Amino acid sequence: MAGVRELVRFGWTFDICIRHFQMESAIRLVDACPRVQFALDHIGKPNIKEPELEPWRSQMRQMALRDNVVCKLSGGLCQLIETEAERRQEETSLRTRTTEFG
Repeated sequence: MAGVRELVRFGWTFDICIRHFQMESAIRLVDACPRVQFALDHIGKPNIKEPELEPWRSQMRQMALRDNVVCKLSGGLCQLIETEAERRQEETSLRTRTTEFG
């Protein structure tokens, strides 16, 4: 975390490239480095293959409360969607991302 905090001196940002099950740790990192600007890549890679998006959804809401975090959709929209159920799940996931981060 000390190294991440040093990014402020250079005006650099930190991309958080994680999977959904690592979100809690990412929130702790952001909280420990409040002066660093973060970009959450790939929307925290939710597991859209599962019918339930918790705890990812709640953790995204928590992450969005941090003023020093932006969210990049990036690869989150490129995941292969094979069925109508997956399409609906992705729509719900996208609504969560855009509602929380704007």
